[in-house]
Amino acid sequence: MSDLALPYVMPPVADAELSVRKHRNFLKALRNRRERRTFVDSNPFDLTIDLTSSCQLRCPYCDTGNGRLQRPKTVIKPELYHKLLATVGDDCFLAWYFSNGEPLLHKRFSELVGTTRDQEIFSVISTNLSLPLSEEYLKSLLTCGLGVISVSIDGATAETYMQYRRGGDFDLVLDNVRRLVRLKAELGQIYPLIEWRFLRFRHNEHEEAAARVLAAELGVDLLEFWPGYAPPDDSPDADGVFASSAPLEGPSVSGPGLDLLASRQAETSILAQLAPGIEIGGNADMNSFTPKCDWLYFSGMLHPNGRVGPCCVSNHEPDDFVGSMTEYSTYNDLFNSSKYIASRNMFTGGGPSGTVCQYCPNAGAQHYQFRMKMRAILRNAPQWVVRTVAREPDSYFLPEDRLLVPEVDAVYRHASLLFHLGETDRMPLFTPGPGDDSLMSAAPPSVTHRLLPS
Repeated sequence: MSDLALPYVMPPVADAELSVRKHRNFLKALRNRRERRTFVDSNPFDLTIDLTSSCQLRCPYCDTGNGRLQRPKTVIKPELYHKLLATVGDDCFLAWYFSNGEPLLHKRFSELVGTTRDQEIFSVISTNLSLPLSEEYLKSLLTCGLGVISVSIDGATAETYMQYRRGGDFDLVLDNVRRLVRLKAELGQIYPLIEWRFLRFRHNEHEEAAARVLAAELGVDLLEFWPGYAPPDDSPDADGVFASSAPLEGPSVSGPGLDLLASRQAETSILAQLAPGIEIGGNADMNSFTPKCDWLYFSGMLHPNGRVGPCCVSNHEPDDFVGSMTEYSTYNDLFNSSKYIASRNMFTGGGPSGTVCQYCPNAGAQHYQFRMKMRAILRNAPQWVVRTVAREPDSYFLPEDRLLVPEVDAVYRHASLLFHLGETDRMPLFTPGPGDDSLMSAAPPSVTHRLLPS
């Protein structure tokens, strides 16, 4: 799954104390980024956790599938996973349980995710689902606390699907999807959403209409079409078979799950009312943006052997920032390790960082990824957060955020109205500083989400 649907399907944090803690950390991260600090006082609010570095398929443009990944094949140990979530999970809104490997190859996947569901982290799994799975196992996926199960199916027929998903079994995948949909209906759950994700190449784009029909028959909650990456025809990495889809055909997402949750959100969220509609974001010239990388302020990337990379764009072990997460007592210590500081400093004119950030393989990716995550958090934010950012929006947002994030633009356009929203609420405004921990004790027994009427 991309995060295209995220602003509309991610639920608010229900637990009052967790909500305060997560949003406080989010605001601190925004200020650190806005002030372009090299040393930060926040934790990531977004985690990518690769539970395994192996995959049973051989997709030609995946470094794992084509054998080019410079990383040992292994699975994460439970004690490492628990240490990560114990350290930073309460500050985190999002977890993506995939990057280089097929997560369901980890035999204890559902067990690991289930142990942290009380932390209310909206978690997403992307899987090829081309595995023989029992009904009991499928039920464990549906009940462990996942927010989205995204299934990669790049075609509406077996012949087309298997061209890219080499080693995959189209009929097995569809059978697993059908059983997931049936079991979820029997359980009476909204989450996890079940998504069909279709990477669009020129060899399969003619099956888009057929995929829409089949998705409706299967009963999936979401159907996403995303441009598949293919190197140029003259590149030494080019497969010689595949090519990217037409450049004007961008991503799209639809489905009954999106319609249901977006309509519910619009009834309760003031920023959803002020910034309605499914938008990817503006098309401003990225060359005019502030030099920075949001990964360095917002996110963490844990590999299954405990190494920490700067992002999911850089997959190879030589690019990692930290040799082992266990070397640090807190994630904030890790987040302020030498390579993180050097990389942040590079963007403020501090000279070369000596890290992969000097030659980022996909510099534009962070602008897309984090504007969607920022949108999701802002649309679900409680009153005191909305009032805080409306009081001094320039203290939290960069100029380009207003161009790219409709909710940020709504804050600027309606700042006076939003700042005076619910002034009788007992939750204080957030002011960073040595005393910001007092917010936890200041939280009322029940933090309500009383918003302006539509």
